[in-house]
Amino acid sequence: MTKKRRPPRKMNRDGALVFFGILIILAFITVQWFTIQFNRDRAQAATKNQIVVQETIQNTVCDQPVLCHKYVAPQAEEAQTIVPVLMYHHIRNAQPYYTARERLYSVNPATLEAQMQQLKEAGYTPISLEVFWKSLKRGPSTLPDRPVLLTFDDGYKNHFKEAYPVLKKFNFPAIFFVYTDAIGLGGYMSKEMLSELASDPHMMIEAHSVTHGALTSMSEAQRMQEMEDSKSILEAIIQKPVTAFSYPYGAFSSVMEDEVKRAGYDMAFRIGPSSRQGYDSRFRIQRIQVLSWDDPVNLIEKFAGR
Repeated sequence: MTKKRRPPRKMNRDGALVFFGILIILAFITVQWFTIQFNRDRAQAATKNQIVVQETIQNTVCDQPVLCHKYVAPQAEEAQTIVPVLMYHHIRNAQPYYTARERLYSVNPATLEAQMQQLKEAGYTPISLEVFWKSLKRGPSTLPDRPVLLTFDDGYKNHFKEAYPVLKKFNFPAIFFVYTDAIGLGGYMSKEMLSELASDPHMMIEAHSVTHGALTSMSEAQRMQEMEDSKSILEAIIQKPVTAFSYPYGAFSSVMEDEVKRAGYDMAFRIGPSSRQGYDSRFRIQRIQVLSWDDPVNLIEKFAGR
């Protein structure tokens, strides 16, 4: 009598699917971990580079109309008062898929609130643009103790959604520099948001050009159009005078001082590691960038008096 042959064992399909599913999940987690580490390392390197630049470049003037990100420290005789001006960009939670640059310029809302608390506890008093302007013309006697100016660049929607509630909570004034081509686009404030901000006496809407192009790479006629049109567009929206301008990317050349004055502005802001401000340098007011993990009080104290 012949024995029946036993059929070959069939692979447990469910078990195999579970096994391969686990492998895929582990692979995905590994890739995400390395991506986060890579972006964090790049962002940290960029921060170190910025600090080196801020500390080492002194008294550099960009006289030619070419793209220039070098910093200009005001001359001692120009300085009338010490007012640190802090510059923010995105107020949002950084995501793992952000580039190093996107993470670098993103301060999450909880961190912003903690930073405002730090400023308050350290005795700093955020001031309005009007108070700052008076100090440029009349000197530091018009200022409160430990003044600071808060600015937010580009007109992002998260300025309205995230930064504005924090500023209101602390009753802190602030300036929002807006480039007009982005108004109403995805991720940027609408006309209605700008109008609501402008209706708050603590919040100021000011100009940041039309296209956010580097003005130093444009002709004089193009620069004047960027300055004049952004001013008139914003004034039509908020129904208030626009008196301050912020150079896109901080790109600035000395020929622009006369141009921004002719465009009708009282003052203009750029980037630089100094808190010294003066009437003679009112069209190249320096601001200190606040990056994703900066301590604003340490930044202020680090660059105070420079």
